Amino acid sequence: MVDFDRAFVSVGLAWLIVGMTFGLYMGLTGSNQFVVVHVAMLLLGAVVLALYGLIYRAWPALNQIRLARLQFWFAVISVFGLVFGGFQFVFEQRHRACGRCSSIGALNHCGPSNGLDVLDADCAVGA
Repeated sequence: MVDFDRAFVSVGLAWLIVGMTFGLYMGLTGSNQFVVVHVAMLLLGAVVLALYGLIYRAWPALNQIRLARLQFWFAVISVFGLVFGGFQFVFEQRHRACGRCSSIGALNHCGPSNGLDVLDADCAVGA
C-alpha cells in the first residue's frame, strides 16, 4: 500500500526545491517575466501538494480509498501541466511582443537564418 501522505509531501518538497532554485535564478538575473511559473511551482506545487499530504496524514483512512491514487496522479500531473502552461504563456507573450512571431510554434521558424539578426536572437529563443 502506498502512503499517499508521504508521496504528496515528497512531490511538494521537490516542487519547493525547483521553485526556490528558479526564484533564485530570477532574482540573480533580474528577470521577472516568469513570475507566473514561479507562483505555480511554489503555491500549487509545494503548498497545495503538501497540504494534501497533511490531510492524508491527519485522516489515515483516506489512504485505503481507491480515489486516493487517482487524486495523487491527477494533482501531480495537473501541477506539471500548469507549470508547463505557464512557460507556454510567457513564451507566447514574449513572441507577440517581439512582433515577428505570433505563436509558440514559431520557435521553429524564427531564427537568424530567417532574416533575424543577432540582436534579435533573444526574441527567437524566448529569453
